[in-house]
Amino acid sequence: MKTQPKIVTLVLLSMLLLLRTSFVNATAASPDNAAVQLSKAYSGSENNIGAEFRLTYSAESADAVSIPVGRDAIVIVDQGSGTEIKAFKENGISFAALRELILSKSSEITFSNPLVFEKLSSFLSLQGDVVTDYKDFKHERLAGSINVMLFSELGKDLFADNNSFQLIPIDRNGNGRLEENESFYSNYEDFSRAVWLGKYPKALSFTLYAAVDANVATNSQFISWLYSSGQDVIAASGFMPLNSNEIQANIARIQNVSLPVQETATATAIPGWIIFVIVIAVLAVIAFMIVLSITRPHDQGVVKASLSEAFGADSFSLENGRLYDKTHTWAFLEEKGTVRVGLDDFINKLFGRSTELELLQPGDHVSKGDIMATIVHLGRKVSVKAPVSGKIVAINTTKSGHESNIKADWIYRIEPDNWSREQSFLYMAEQHRDWLKSEFLRFREFVADAMRIYNQKETEAIMLDGGEMIEGVMQYVEPQVWEDFQKSFMQASL
Repeated sequence: MKTQPKIVTLVLLSMLLLLRTSFVNATAASPDNAAVQLSKAYSGSENNIGAEFRLTYSAESADAVSIPVGRDAIVIVDQGSGTEIKAFKENGISFAALRELILSKSSEITFSNPLVFEKLSSFLSLQGDVVTDYKDFKHERLAGSINVMLFSELGKDLFADNNSFQLIPIDRNGNGRLEENESFYSNYEDFSRAVWLGKYPKALSFTLYAAVDANVATNSQFISWLYSSGQDVIAASGFMPLNSNEIQANIARIQNVSLPVQETATATAIPGWIIFVIVIAVLAVIAFMIVLSITRPHDQGVVKASLSEAFGADSFSLENGRLYDKTHTWAFLEEKGTVRVGLDDFINKLFGRSTELELLQPGDHVSKGDIMATIVHLGRKVSVKAPVSGKIVAINTTKSGHESNIKADWIYRIEPDNWSREQSFLYMAEQHRDWLKSEFLRFREFVADAMRIYNQKETEAIMLDGGEMIEGVMQYVEPQVWEDFQKSFMQASL
């Protein structure tokens, strides 16, 4: 029965991948121009089957199959040399600064087209404010102004030595400085990789799709061309082409997708009594699984981790009053003097519901930094350090593991040895939240590198379009990745 959660997760993931949507591009000309170039290039290829292209930012199409072919992004560029502009280039521009420029209808900010304005305004939650009109702003690129535009409008030229306009970094956490995970604007390779990994704001980056006829989408020669020579055309048109991992994942997915077949008038109808029997059988199986999950006994040494569907850098739940440690644990001093200890939401989301915890027993003593629990899944293990020292007086054997029940999400009650000293090494919730954002981005890059090193093909499945990841992601990686995760994130030895 242990395979059931994985099956359910994969079904949910498939639904997410099929249902995810992007905004519809109704104004920008770049996709149209690129579509013309793509059509011309394919017409001149040896494998031409008369395909017609429509490039769009939307994954949904009523009359065509949408195939991912590239990536675009809303970027901020500038040519100025003033004090404020220099500060933006060195330290990044915050979302608060962008919001202020738009709300004040400043002449120091321009928008290249309505699509860019609408997208950025939506991201900054300006729909309900006074400023909602694109025509209030200039539309040409101006020296000395903050210019908001599509990356595809300049493409690789943004990084050319002779280009007077330069990318302005985005200070995502608004702390007035560019940290290591925000410093990827100096060259094309670093920037395009950051967009793929989700380091760049997902709301400002999006996938470019080729909308083609269903018959064309099933032609292996066409798909091979689209993900080889076609990628050169995408890059030449100013867009960011897909990386090799994405291309392999897309080819595999397209080959495994069964397109709907038209019903014919002579198709044999299924008798109603057979349908009735099938429905009853399915309901019986569902009822059995529900009863089994309710009546299954709990192991006192095992606690389930949590799972929803997908998560991003801003998805982590933290509670004020708890103090957090960089070993991804938290501690909370109770009125009676005991300290409740648990795992932070980063660990819950990475390892998922079907992952177990091997715990110590009441009466055991732990010191701060000692291994207090072990995360286990199918023989793979990651150890967790204790945030405080003391004697374990209780274990939470009734933890449901659901995110909605996070107030009960503790694993031990500990009688502390030296709380007054050890609490000074812990962090408040808001401090920990900012740190988790950088940890998430670091983890995304860690997973991408691990997938490449260990030749895994599931990158597209666990790293969703736009920067989010499927919860329980660690269940889908190789044992070596667990070992690397231990060294890179948990600071404890196995």
